[in-house]
Amino acid sequence: MARGLGSSSACIVAGILGANRLLGSPLSTTELINLAAEIEGHPDNTTPAIEGGLVASAIEAGRVYSVSVPVSEKIRFALFIPPFELKTEKARSVLPESYARADAVYNLSRSALMTASLFSGKLENLRVAVQDKIHQPYRSGLIDNLDNVFRLSYELGSLGTYVSGAGPTIISMIDVADTDNFVKYAAGHLEEKGIAGWQIRILKADSNGAQISIA
Repeated sequence: MARGLGSSSACIVAGILGANRLLGSPLSTTELINLAAEIEGHPDNTTPAIEGGLVASAIEAGRVYSVSVPVSEKIRFALFIPPFELKTEKARSVLPESYARADAVYNLSRSALMTASLFSGKLENLRVAVQDKIHQPYRSGLIDNLDNVFRLSYELGSLGTYVSGAGPTIISMIDVADTDNFVKYAAGHLEEKGIAGWQIRILKADSNGAQISIA
């Protein structure tokens, strides 16, 4: 909770999928996607949670328009989860009311590059695609040891490192072939620098999305 890992969206999706099943599944997947976005206020997190994969989405007149494609199997995600919370409200409060056009264009181009690169597996693009002028420069001061974690992740071969959601979790994209070594040496580097309490987890993108399993 409060780690930038989408807990609010996960709770919303779990709740509405469970309720829908208990009521005999009256709502279609499309209707569930629209309802989840209405509750959350935007489709950015709830739609991927339902559909799975790499999702681009937008909402218009209460309806979510989305496309889901798989993330390349070449990529794994190393999560650096700190032992402290950062509430979304606090993280949002440090953002400016407006941005320069150049900064908006900068981020839009990288968003498009990120989407295409995650899908295609063009790994050399990811370090450029994670660059940002919209939120990370303003929130970096709220995350202790952010610079240290970014630095060590790139020293260990990260393809691209970024703040997860509003933070404070930091994620590094890594080549699937480097997974074991990355975890081993990352943990050691954190210990050497006296950065205590951080967890490191390796995840792959889930292409299936939310599912109900009956035990």
